[in-house]
Amino acid sequence: MARVIREDLSRNFGYLVNDVARLMRTVYDRRVRTLGLTRSQSWRVHLTAAAEPAMRKLRKQAFGLRRDALAGLSARQREQFVDALLAIKSNLSRLK
Repeated sequence: MARVIREDLSRNFGYLVNDVARLMRTVYDRRVRTLGLTRSQSWRVHLTAAAEPAMRKLRKQAFGLRRDALAGLSARQREQFVDALLAIKSNLSRLK
C-alpha cells in the first residue's frame, strides 16, 4: 500500500503565493464591481482618452488593495518580500 505524504500547506510557499494571488483577484473584483467594472473588462479596454477615467479608478483600487494586503509590514519587510518574489521568479524563469 502506497504511503500518502501529508504536507502542511500553511507553510508551502507555492500554495501561499497562489492563494494570495487568488485572494487579491477576488478582493479586487469585489472592490471594482462597485464601479461597474470587472477585471476582465480591463483586458478588453483599449487605452484611449475615453478609457482613462476608468483606468484611474482601477489603479486607485489596486493601490488600495496592495496597501491593505501589506498592512502591518514595515517598509523594509515589504522590500524584502518583493525582492524574494523577484528572486523566485528569476529562478523559475531560467528553468523554462
